[in-house]
Amino acid sequence: MEDLSIYKLHYESNEDVLSYQPYFTEVAIKTRSRIVVTSSNQWDIGESETHLINFDLIESSNLELIDQVKYVMAWFVRQVSPAHAHTTYNAVLKFLNECDNLDDESGKELTDAFSDELLYYFSSNRNSHNEDPLHRIRLWYLKGVRLRLPLFQPDIGRAIKSLSLKGRVKGLDVLVNIPGKSPLSSNKLFDLRSLLTKYQDHFSVGESEFWKMAATWVFITLGIRPIQLRLLMMCDLALNIEKTTGKKSYILNVPSAKKRHQLPRTRFKSRPIPTFLGEMLQSLKEFNVKWLDNNGIEYNETQIPLFFLLPYDRAELRKETGKTEAFR
Repeated sequence: MEDLSIYKLHYESNEDVLSYQPYFTEVAIKTRSRIVVTSSNQWDIGESETHLINFDLIESSNLELIDQVKYVMAWFVRQVSPAHAHTTYNAVLKFLNECDNLDDESGKELTDAFSDELLYYFSSNRNSHNEDPLHRIRLWYLKGVRLRLPLFQPDIGRAIKSLSLKGRVKGLDVLVNIPGKSPLSSNKLFDLRSLLTKYQDHFSVGESEFWKMAATWVFITLGIRPIQLRLLMMCDLALNIEKTTGKKSYILNVPSAKKRHQLPRTRFKSRPIPTFLGEMLQSLKEFNVKWLDNNGIEYNETQIPLFFLLPYDRAELRKETGKTEAFR
């Protein structure tokens, strides 16, 4: 049997770049009762009734991702009933279309990003009523691990296999701890909030610890992704003051991280934030503006990050990709 534990890559004949060689190359597969044509992105797997698996519905252009999804789904089409395979694919499709930032990844970076998305999806979709979709995604992922595809990691498979789906213990915490990947438990989140509150007045705006503390508050308050934090610009913070009471309220326009074939920062969701956090971000914004003005730098609030590292702090930030690397 061909070893699928490594990436199959080959050089194009007339190009110097390395390209991805698909695992799934079959034009037809044998099911329990008939032959299913798989040369296109739409597979009619029905027997007594119509069941269509349409890979064109996946909102991603990543060939590595779609190819390995097809490879695992081909196993289901061969081995289980059309209804079972179709329901499994629908659960996987919903999960894939909620994944962020997979289009530009490849190789190990794609595997790591995909694992993060899977764990985030499980932690965000636990409920006490019906966890059948999570169960089907788990079966699909474990089959990918057994097929030794590079997108599917054994340690992630063991982690989700240990989850008690639709059991008595419910909540947003993933019940298996994976260092560096699992979300904070409720106890750890409480401890972090207490620590941030304790040191809230220990740092002044302009210190690197101040904006790191503000960024952490944004993370645990809104639950946004790291790339959304990097996409936040100074113009995304809005302040509203009631004329009668003078009460302040803050809104943070969070850009969507899902591309959906659109340019970055084209879709936003307005999220209210606590007053203390709004005041922290407002003071951070004012400090950035003052520094830019004092140094005679022309700027546009739509192009200056809210969490802006000053160029003199780190020399590598002058590089074109330096700012992104620093945030990572």
